Amino acid sequence: MKKTGHYLTFLSLCVGLTFLFLLIRNSGLYPSVFADEYTYSKLSRLLPLSESSIPGYLYLKLYSVTNYCGDGFLGCAKIINAFVFILATPFIYLTARRVADQGVSAIVSFLAVIGPINSYTAYFMPESFYFLSFWVFCWYLLSLSVNSEKWHWFIAGVTYAVSALIKPHSIFFLPAVFTYIGFIFFRERRLFSKQAGFVASLFLLGALITKFGLSYIFAGSAGLTIFGPLYGSIATSTASGTEKYIQLLLLALESLKGHILVMALLYGLPLVLAVVATARALFVRNDRTDNRGSSVAQYENLAFLSLIVILNLICVVALFTASVANSGPYETPYRLHMRYYNFALPLFYLVAAGALSTVTDVKRSVRYILGGIFAAMGVLAVWSNLTPYTPSHIDSPEIRGLHVDHLYFQVVGGLLISAVALWLVSQRNGLRLYLYVALPLFVVVSTYHVGLELNNRLNQDVYDKAGIFTKQYLANEDLSKTIIVGSEAGGLFRSLYYLDNARASLEIIQRGAYYDLTKLPTGMEWILVIGDHEIKGTPFYQIPMSGFALIRASGENVLDFKKGAWPGIIRKVKGLSTPELWGTWSQSDVVVFEFAGALPSKFEIQLVAHAFGPNIDKEFEASVGDNAANFSLSANYEKQMIRLDNPEGSNILRFKIPNAASPKALGLSGDDRNLGMGFVEMKIVTIK
Repeated sequence: MKKTGHYLTFLSLCVGLTFLFLLIRNSGLYPSVFADEYTYSKLSRLLPLSESSIPGYLYLKLYSVTNYCGDGFLGCAKIINAFVFILATPFIYLTARRVADQGVSAIVSFLAVIGPINSYTAYFMPESFYFLSFWVFCWYLLSLSVNSEKWHWFIAGVTYAVSALIKPHSIFFLPAVFTYIGFIFFRERRLFSKQAGFVASLFLLGALITKFGLSYIFAGSAGLTIFGPLYGSIATSTASGTEKYIQLLLLALESLKGHILVMALLYGLPLVLAVVATARALFVRNDRTDNRGSSVAQYENLAFLSLIVILNLICVVALFTASVANSGPYETPYRLHMRYYNFALPLFYLVAAGALSTVTDVKRSVRYILGGIFAAMGVLAVWSNLTPYTPSHIDSPEIRGLHVDHLYFQVVGGLLISAVALWLVSQRNGLRLYLYVALPLFVVVSTYHVGLELNNRLNQDVYDKAGIFTKQYLANEDLSKTIIVGSEAGGLFRSLYYLDNARASLEIIQRGAYYDLTKLPTGMEWILVIGDHEIKGTPFYQIPMSGFALIRASGENVLDFKKGAWPGIIRKVKGLSTPELWGTWSQSDVVVFEFAGALPSKFEIQLVAHAFGPNIDKEFEASVGDNAANFSLSANYEKQMIRLDNPEGSNILRFKIPNAASPKALGLSGDDRNLGMGFVEMKIVTIK
């Protein structure tokens, strides 16, 4: 018992340090994954759930709290990510304890969370929360047997649906879950019993009630969908065009080959063990338990679930990769989308760990055949350097962390293959080499290199600078009328992310092409042009910067005083207080507006305003150059038309306040600003 406490203390300490490491590593990183981060930020923070195109309502609801962090919403999302990711550790440990002793269970649990998959905690994406939900589901599912209470299977369906409400991709491994349920009833020779059908039905009922019930609570009738508009349209387009099925299959097989090579290299030994354990469970009835009390049946259940879930998802991923191949510059059959199943890969750590504590004697002939096949595929992966496949730290951080350095790829890959080779002649020594040397080295090296790639986002590029500048320069109302134009889709989505406005949009044009202002979408006034692109047409106002330009296509000299700035219209203002919900008070004897360009030679000021206290019904003066005009205001909002001549072409407009006074001096309140005129709106109209 004392020894168990030491293991748990060690694991808790390591996990706590990992949490701190994630917080420190992720701080200061600029967003990376687009359009994903933009999409999830927009859906969780800027739109009601009923308008979400992705039905991950539980994730979106939780991460909507990042709105309370203001412009620091990404930093808050990273903190939540790290917390929910680390929270998966006890469920991994408890799952491992069903088949392994305390020491090795603690080791593999720690390796699972320090692995390269923790890089997803740096992104505004649901992967970290999804990781937690998957391991809660696995822990609960593996605790069930044919003798479990019926309502336990209903709860299993509930936990599965919770995962689907975080990321709807859970639907893709549902066939594996039902296959697993069939497997455990098959072992008891009850596969076709009423009990098996009833259990499967209860699981499905729990999943459906939870999925659609919570979706309706979160999003109303719009939530009564499986995939949502975004993924639903992808599924429809993938299923259409029967004449392309053969081509789709060939591309899927090409993608599948890459995934198999990577899996054979990184997880060759656990895969062999899982295949052997599955074959034993299916073809040999075995109710034995070893002298440590760890059930062989539990180990075989874990091995089967690991194998069937991963194979199920790899096949789905291969089909998905094939369906989007050639749809964009980065979409090829050689792109390894491991992030659609790498949340489940630590299951193989547990398979290897359980083999040390469970009776796993395998016939020599079987070892040589299976082990030889997987070792050969691992050798092929190293020898070919995975050509022509293109792992990335976002899609496939596990293999990218090794592949980025050829020497490490060969050395660590060689150790992983050596563990399989050693297992052929000595099972326990092969397992020890894998668990205590090859696997930790793979995890550490891969995580280190992925961390280096993440650090590249500590520096701003032109898309970061353009988005940040525009967000700071324009008011939110103007941001909603902004379109971002350029040739790099990923970068444009990143700039759009910074604008943080649901109505802002982007347009992709060819590299070096010009942008025609006459084709600006209706309702848009501002264009953020990024890259080497000329503008066709005469802009109202523009700010050229290094690598980008912020342009106002058209506009009028209209000032809404609920705003604090009027880009393209006013260069400088003096004598105004801070904006309020209705407008802005003057707080000086004179209010001066310096316009960006010369005012018309003859113009009319259409002013909506009201007077304060001793200024009511007194004469105010508006002047430009040497010309002035008087007007008066009441205490209520009213519109005044003030005509002025400007022969000198001045760009300075002044308002003199007759009796500026503070509410404090008048005994009205503690406000000590010298108020006079309440500006609501002002428009300059040229007189011809």
